[in-house]
Amino acid sequence: MLPELRQMFYFAVNLNAMNASFRFLGSFSLLIIFNCSCAQLNSINRYSSLSAKSIQLFNGLGYSFQKHCEEVCLLTAIKTHDIERRLDCSCATYKKADSITFQIHQIIQGYFNGLAQLSEGSLSDYTLTQLNENLSTGNFASIKIAPKHVDAFSKISGLMLKASTDVYKKKKLNSFIAEANDPLQILLSKFEFILQNNLKVELDFQKEKLYSAFKPIILKADNTNFDKTQASYFYYKKLDEINRQQNRISAYARCLHQIASGHQWLFNHRHELKEKDVRRALMRYNQNIQDFSVDFITLN
Repeated sequence: MLPELRQMFYFAVNLNAMNASFRFLGSFSLLIIFNCSCAQLNSINRYSSLSAKSIQLFNGLGYSFQKHCEEVCLLTAIKTHDIERRLDCSCATYKKADSITFQIHQIIQGYFNGLAQLSEGSLSDYTLTQLNENLSTGNFASIKIAPKHVDAFSKISGLMLKASTDVYKKKKLNSFIAEANDPLQILLSKFEFILQNNLKVELDFQKEKLYSAFKPIILKADNTNFDKTQASYFYYKKLDEINRQQNRISAYARCLHQIASGHQWLFNHRHELKEKDVRRALMRYNQNIQDFSVDFITLN
């Protein structure tokens, strides 16, 4: 990646700070007393703020399970030469898969927005976006939500709500990180899996549908060279779009992996957070997160 492009991205990120205001089961004040040095808090704040901004990029992914379902439905109609006044696609379960994915995305971003505000040491109010429903177990398209995912979701929600009570008013920042780490790692891992092993694999299936829809056009002797040229052009154009979408998903998933690794490092060293070590370690994770975020944006 060109240094100029990377610098432009970093500058844009700093100018476009994400709104940390969300609503979830009401609002609460984050009133935690820290015993970390200012330099440590600044390093944790930069990591958590950058993580929240990078997670927010999910909204610009430009692809979803429902969109995948609709495109496969279209390819099926093309292959069978089925012309109707309206394309009728049964995508309800894929729409639910998007809803589940969005819930997981929201709670993760909400946590990092909260961690960013906590590490500022401010006493300002912090609210979460209210979700329509709690996470529930079940199979939704290719996504499987197990009890451990529901439990992790509930723990992160409860942790942020408890931040307004006496339970956390006198605790340290590392206590907040410690209690959040296990459920957060479960949710980050699931979010990454949904993208890499569910949505991205669905795109592999779409490639096969694309091939089976257009290969017969090329093989049919009665079709003119013009027909075959048009079919080839559409096929390779669509194939390139799918490949680029898969690359964007992978770049975003790598961001999530680095964010998870950074939080795990904070958890592992929460009792020995030395200023120099915190700054050096989180700078490394921040750099990787920024690099993968740039990769994601340049693939738009």
